[in-house]
Amino acid sequence: MPRSLIALGSNEGDRAALVAAAVDRLAQSAPLTLLSQSRCHETTPIGGPTGQLPFLNAALTIETALSPSRLLALLHQIEQELGRRREIVWGPRTIDLDLLLYGDSVIETPELTVPHPRMAFRRFVLQPAAEVAADMLHPLIGWTIGELLAHLERARPYLATTGPPGIGKTRLAEQVAAATGARLLRDPGRGFAPMAASAPGETGSETSGPGVRREIEFLAQRSQLLRAEPWQDPARLVISDFWLDQSLAWAAASLDPAATASIHEAWREAATAIVRPKLLAVLSAPDEWLGEQGLERERSGGQPLWNVESLVRLQSAIRDQARLPGQGPVVWLPADNWDRSLAEVLAAVEAMA
Repeated sequence: MPRSLIALGSNEGDRAALVAAAVDRLAQSAPLTLLSQSRCHETTPIGGPTGQLPFLNAALTIETALSPSRLLALLHQIEQELGRRREIVWGPRTIDLDLLLYGDSVIETPELTVPHPRMAFRRFVLQPAAEVAADMLHPLIGWTIGELLAHLERARPYLATTGPPGIGKTRLAEQVAAATGARLLRDPGRGFAPMAASAPGETGSETSGPGVRREIEFLAQRSQLLRAEPWQDPARLVISDFWLDQSLAWAAASLDPAATASIHEAWREAATAIVRPKLLAVLSAPDEWLGEQGLERERSGGQPLWNVESLVRLQSAIRDQARLPGQGPVVWLPADNWDRSLAEVLAAVEAMA
């Protein structure tokens, strides 16, 4: 039977008693075996309404023959029995039970996402989880729970943002910097569309032309920004409206193999001795929304964006690049729901601290 990792939290009522009651109900459920349980950690509420009481957070591991969907149903049943009401996003709760990992399964349905999409950058989740499951592997990131927690402990406070042109990276970085007092690093290539009217290998696709040379120049300039100097104050968050690896995604979406190889060579040189993100924020949106934004920008007299097909191709390549094993924690943001995106990334920054 697969080993599963579950997070528990409570900040209403008798918190310790509620956590203990949830564990007891799980231990008495069949077919399910409780393997290990962490101690309780008191933590500050992240996101949601102000004035909430501190949480008690814990984690446990189980083995079960229940399917992921049936295990989720059991967790929701226990929450309801213990008075949980799902009325306010990130609001106070008597008990919260989250399925973090189900063996090495990757699941994405309207009802359930495994691994839990926010677990990799939440210290209040990783600290108790590391007590009982430090060796469990996050199947998408390729790091263990212990390695994810060590990353939060050791990584420089740097948030990188990425997404296709015109999606709002600079707006997001500016608003996060204003809200947190972070130092903002602006993309030297901001405002330039490298070129991408054709798919790789098609007529018009660039091989070693001015767009490739300019992207290589931007790589060098971005790498200079990401060296040690911005982190002279080790406690201050740094945020960039670019991600160094976005050049690799652009090459994959736009260039033939020879030109792609030149971008990869320039990237390897640029990536030497830079600070890598503690967290990557990826803005994405439905294809139709990307097209509407491009049309709106042209109407308002702005610089025309790439054609919709190129934007969609680039967005897909950025997602693929961000999902590569070893990239580290990622927060996925819906650009077509701005308030939610901003709230998500601010909560993620707070949860890492």
